[in-house]
Amino acid sequence: MKTDPYTLTQFNPKRSNQKFESVANRIAFHNKKAKELRDRKKAVDSHLEKNRKILEELLKEEKMVIKSKEFLLGKGFNFGYITHTVYYNGLTLKCIYHFGFIQHDNLNIKLIKL
Repeated sequence: MKTDPYTLTQFNPKRSNQKFESVANRIAFHNKKAKELRDRKKAVDSHLEKNRKILEELLKEEKMVIKSKEFLLGKGFNFGYITHTVYYNGLTLKCIYHFGFIQHDNLNIKLIKL
């Protein structure tokens, strides 16, 4: 007898490596785990996705543009959320996926498509 990790019911496995009583239980178990992970990441991922969309909209086909910090804040850009930093042409860029940004001067931000 084994215990199904999703329903916690006892069952007789048909195979030695069977962990779930049915395919439906296996799918439901993994869907539940994936949803719990998405829910935990949701707060950060929503900011990252919004930032990514703003950068994508502003850069379009351009390799680099300069925009004011106030303009970016007005669009809803949140400078507190980045995915990584990268060393690029002698500069350390803050990045959101394949877009980077750096302070250009006191008022402007340089946006770069990596």
